[in-house]
Amino acid sequence: PTTGYSWNLQGLSGDSCIKVRCESAEVNDDPELVGGPVKYTYVLEGTQPGYVEICFTYARLWEHDPTMALYNLYYDIHVDEELNVSILNTRFDW
Repeated sequence: PTTGYSWNLQGLSGDSCIKVRCESAEVNDDPELVGGPVKYTYVLEGTQPGYVEICFTYARLWEHDPTMALYNLYYDIHVDEELNVSILNTRFDW
């Protein structure tokens, strides 16, 4: 994020069957590494059975035009009757 770019949940489409939250962010502590990586951990929690697609974008938050995103990462998600979350498919575009 020191470069202004970060991964952000752009949206959900399909059933409202999950909650998504960012649980932690691990910053690289090397002071010589300007613009170094940050590792985010996102948690998906099933709330009801169904299917949903989630999209994360790698963009600058202040650029509100969705076409300005450098990358888009899509996950097709299934939540079963026991509320177990499974990733069925992933897609990546830039």
